[in-house]
Amino acid sequence: ASQSIIQSNTPLSLLGFVTAANGNTLSFSGLTGLLNPPTVDISQTGVLNFQVTQTNTNGCTSLATPFSLTIQPSIPATQTVCRSTPTVLTSITVGTRYEWYKNGTSAPFKLTEIASIQKGTQTASLTIVSTQTTASYYLKIFAANGSFVFEGPFKVTVDYGCTGARQAAPELADVPLSVVLMPNPIANGQVRAVVRGAGGQFLRVTLLNLQGQPAGEQHWTIAEPEQTIELSTAGQPSGMYLLQAQTPGQRTIVKVIKP
Repeated sequence: ASQSIIQSNTPLSLLGFVTAANGNTLSFSGLTGLLNPPTVDISQTGVLNFQVTQTNTNGCTSLATPFSLTIQPSIPATQTVCRSTPTVLTSITVGTRYEWYKNGTSAPFKLTEIASIQKGTQTASLTIVSTQTTASYYLKIFAANGSFVFEGPFKVTVDYGCTGARQAAPELADVPLSVVLMPNPIANGQVRAVVRGAGGQFLRVTLLNLQGQPAGEQHWTIAEPEQTIELSTAGQPSGMYLLQAQTPGQRTIVKVIKP
């Protein structure tokens, strides 16, 4: 068996990679012999080979089972990338569940899975498909008992002077402005949507009640080609609302239903 992990200066315990049967005792060995305690140095990239045996309460020992770990290069917490290139953010902290956030750690900043924008939003590794703006990302890591910690910020800085960096605004200027709600009626009091056609431009999104009064707003100096919107309706009554998206040259409005 083989598994891949990210390199780290913190020694790694091998106990998490093998499950003992019926209360058996595990014994690990590597190139240097028996590993006691079973921790290994993973500060260098490469492949590490091990063997593990199990000993039962009668003193009988199983045949050795081989396994290996592939140590992959670590990804820095701060990255500078060219615009429109993919970016990968990875944590080596073990958890039972993960949530990624962008530019904040409260509910409105939680990322949702949108294949054309970001992938892996509920895993330890987030992929930004086409990086457009400088941002800070945070990872919420849950333990089995429900407790959690935040890791970050993972800072991504866009270098707009990169050779070959694509300028999004001229290419997207003729794309009609549109808003897609996910879902509608909304769930859990959160308005989630994707705005297309505002890439590289100033974008303002406002949630209005039927009297024209604002119930929430977000804005971006430079919007992404597919800009994720998340607005809370906490404290607002059930009913119909209007979600208005506006750039310097376009405006569109869609109806929102809060159950």
